Amino acid sequence: MKEAPPPYEAPKPDGGPVPGSPSARVGWKVYAIAIAAVQIVGFLFDLRKIDVAEVLDDLVTVIGMVGLLGYAYRRPIWRRRIWMLWAVLFPVSNAMIGFWVYPHIGTGGHTEYLAAMLLFFPQYLAVFRYGYRSPDIWLDLRRLPPSSL
Repeated sequence: MKEAPPPYEAPKPDGGPVPGSPSARVGWKVYAIAIAAVQIVGFLFDLRKIDVAEVLDDLVTVIGMVGLLGYAYRRPIWRRRIWMLWAVLFPVSNAMIGFWVYPHIGTGGHTEYLAAMLLFFPQYLAVFRYGYRSPDIWLDLRRLPPSSL
């Protein structure tokens, strides 16, 4: 006969979102979609006058957006090592573009760009977590044969 647990032990909670479940990422998905919409509108404004700095900034932004969407939707995109490198290069390249390139060509100020970087801080965090703190996302990728990548 099975013994009953002692009456003084508290039951284990089983509520809340399960790690890796779709409900655990609702905030990230909403943020990713909102930032994607803001960045698409920004791309449309950039098309009015094409500049090398704007194209470089847009390229950096698109790669960062891919990482944010991969993290929010828990999908492996490209290779994990790429995102480990991009987690460092992404904010550094944005800072260089905003504080060195734009002021030299006269298209922006430091204050406006710093405010934009603060708005996109969660995106930097998501790319960092995507590369360094989300091994569960990349587990399925290891099981695929190299020819399917």
